[in-house]
Amino acid sequence: MVKAVDVANFCIASSGLTVSVIGLLFARHARFLEDWHKKYFNVTFAIVIVYVLSDLISQLSFGFMGESFGAVSATAVFFESFFSSVLMPLLSVMILHACKKDLKSPFLFINICLWTVYVIILVFTQFTNSIYYITYNNVYHRGPLYPLLLIPPVLLMLSNLIGLFVWKKDISEKQFFSMLLYIIIPMISMIIQMFFYGLLLIVLGSSISAMILFIYIMNEQIEERIAQAKEAAIKTPKV
Repeated sequence: MVKAVDVANFCIASSGLTVSVIGLLFARHARFLEDWHKKYFNVTFAIVIVYVLSDLISQLSFGFMGESFGAVSATAVFFESFFSSVLMPLLSVMILHACKKDLKSPFLFINICLWTVYVIILVFTQFTNSIYYITYNNVYHRGPLYPLLLIPPVLLMLSNLIGLFVWKKDISEKQFFSMLLYIIIPMISMIIQMFFYGLLLIVLGSSISAMILFIYIMNEQIEERIAQAKEAAIKTPKV
């Protein structure tokens, strides 16, 4: 029997997929984006799409495919968890680029280490029932050590937040605000998801935060192009 929360999650994931596909299409054809930002958002939205698709597959597998599809569910949940985790190190790269910092910064090294710890825990999870597990009849359950899986992503978010505030003076107000939302929206979604077990809000939160970041960056670059065009028009001598 399909529950109300299953319908809600399917709608949430479908909305997230729609937002991320639109974002990818805009990023691929945005004329005003610098090449670096165009590549960055192409990668970001592609990752979000794979993440959301993995979530949709896991939902369909758990809800409709029956007991014999436990392997499908386990694979989908693994990829969902993996690709969602990539978004925070990607933001670390964006912060360094926006602040004109070296990518060899200890900031990025620490965040990559945190992400690596998360991946190790995620891989270990596939061989134990302590963190999460899928039963023989294809039902997902959290284990007693489930919070352990959340520690590296939370620390990654906090690290990005600290870096953003430390280098606030080196970026524009729009860049700061958009990257702040990129961190806060998934964080709030994660907190809500922890207390309302079964509701997968972070999927939509990740899609929306990526779109907000894209819109703010694109808007800023459009404004810069307009300002440069006006300045060039003023300097051009009249015939």
